Amino acid sequence: MTKQPFTPDGVKLKTTELYALSDQNLQVQSDLIATQFPTWMRDNFSLTTQQDDYLSAMDQEYVDFLADETSGAIGKKLPIILVGPVNPPTQGTGSKRIDTKSTSRKVVDAGVVKATTGELTIEISYPE
Repeated sequence: MTKQPFTPDGVKLKTTELYALSDQNLQVQSDLIATQFPTWMRDNFSLTTQQDDYLSAMDQEYVDFLADETSGAIGKKLPIILVGPVNPPTQGTGSKRIDTKSTSRKVVDAGVVKATTGELTIEISYPE
């Protein structure tokens, strides 16, 4: 698969590429995201030095959370929207904030799941 920049457009291109895979191959990617999130990110995105350093320094609990959210959205072929960075600092790295919002819903008819809808939004910002 092609490495994409970790930007809003790059994330859109990566999800399009992933969702063109067979269900079996998509499940493999979803499993890799769930179990090897930092490695999967480095294998699939051309990260800047700052992005890679931030990924390396992330708390494991938050890595696990992002892995679960992302893997779940990928496994259901939901759109993933990256917003940001908003208000990046002009000097240094500043304090970074990552907010996630998952809106997945299941449509059930007569006890049978017909569809999963929604999206995962990841917003990166620098609080002032």
